[in-house]
Amino acid sequence: TKVQRGGAKALPDQFRFHCFISYKHSTGSEIAVTLYYQLEKLGYKTWYDQSRVEITEQAMTGGVTAAAIYLLVLSKDVFQSQAVLKEARKAVEEGKPIILVYEREDQYPGFVTFDEYLNVVPSDLKHIFNDVEAIPFERRFYMLEGIVLEIDRRIEKHITV
Repeated sequence: TKVQRGGAKALPDQFRFHCFISYKHSTGSEIAVTLYYQLEKLGYKTWYDQSRVEITEQAMTGGVTAAAIYLLVLSKDVFQSQAVLKEARKAVEEGKPIILVYEREDQYPGFVTFDEYLNVVPSDLKHIFNDVEAIPFERRFYMLEGIVLEIDRRIEKHITV
C-alpha cells in the first residue's frame, strides 16, 4: 500500500489539530520534519513548531491542548529539553493519547539505546513507556512508508468524529 496524498481528515470540533509533534531540535528535527510532511500529505492537520508563526512557550502548550494526539520524537537528550518536558507533562495532564517514535539508526547523532530513554525519563513521565509501544524510525523509503501507515492507524484509532 502506497502512502497516498489524502483529503482533509475528519477532526473533532474541540480540536484544531490532529497531532502535536514534540521533539528536541538539536537531535530530533530531521525525524520531526519528515513526520510533519508525511502526516500533512495524508490530510492531517499537524502542529509542528517550524510551521507556526508563534513558537512561544504559551503557543506550544496551547498547541498541545488544541491537538487530539501528542506525538513525541525520542532522540538523544530529548528529556533535557525543558520545552519537551512541559509539552509532555501538558499532554499527560490532559489525558492525550501519546505516540512515541524513536531514532533507531545508530549512525545518526540523535541515536541512543532505548534503555537510555528509560534510564533518563523523569519519573512522572515513565508510565508513557508502559502505556504505548514505541515506533522505530527508519529513513529507507520502504520502511518509512510502514512507519507512517502505523502512525496513521494509531491516530485513526484515537480520533472519533
